[in-house]
Amino acid sequence: MQKLVGMVYAMTNSAAGNKVIAFRRGANGRLTRVKAYETGGRGTGKAQVDPLASQGSLILSRGGGFLFAVNAGSNSISSFRVANSGRLTLVNVVPSGGVKPNSICQ
Repeated sequence: MQKLVGMVYAMTNSAAGNKVIAFRRGANGRLTRVKAYETGGRGTGKAQVDPLASQGSLILSRGGGFLFAVNAGSNSISSFRVANSGRLTLVNVVPSGGVKPNSICQ
């Protein structure tokens, strides 16, 4: 069994329902899919230009205790609590205050 060295999070941007996908990262760099977490919002789906081609559509807080995801299709931001194990718990979904948010900054 390889040593676990961290987690990697990615996002689907699905118009049917956005999800954050969690992966375990092994010492050799290998990723193992763990679980998909619903954001409570929608992505934009298959757009001609990917609106999530940004550096901040999914960000981890400085302390690592929270993960934030944009939901460009529903104009909202989702927040998750990050457990020590890497498990996510949806905390809140709030309006972004704009149209098609594609990034968040700290």
